[in-house]
Amino acid sequence: MKFLGVFFITSLVHLGLADVFNPSPSQFPDWTKYTKFNPEIYIQLKRLGSPVLSPNKKQVVYSQSKYNKTDNTNKRNLRWVDITKGFSSAIDLTSFTDKQNDNQPIWLDDSTVAFLAVRGSQALNVFTVSTVDGK
Repeated sequence: MKFLGVFFITSLVHLGLADVFNPSPSQFPDWTKYTKFNPEIYIQLKRLGSPVLSPNKKQVVYSQSKYNKTDNTNKRNLRWVDITKGFSSAIDLTSFTDKQNDNQPIWLDDSTVAFLAVRGSQALNVFTVSTVDGK
């Protein structure tokens, strides 16, 4: 009886593995429609970083950056998301312009974010922005 049980289990294993070694081509995407992901494409992507949850846990501020290959510059701004409304509610808190680096956001209260940036001088300064009116 034990032999019959072992034989039955090994038969099921072989039937299950049959599809692993001979998959149907319809299970895979048509790779002719896609191009190879390379460094040129990678540097054109916007990168998200430094997510910070608000004290009331209903909002998130994060940085967004993008590299400009022709000018060899990086631009970074801050974006705000209302978690209760979803990612489609994301807006720019600071402008997304070349040679601007707004980073390291931190919440001061439920509607004010402080961040570091170089603007108007060579020194790194602390700035604030309101999530209510963007000022």
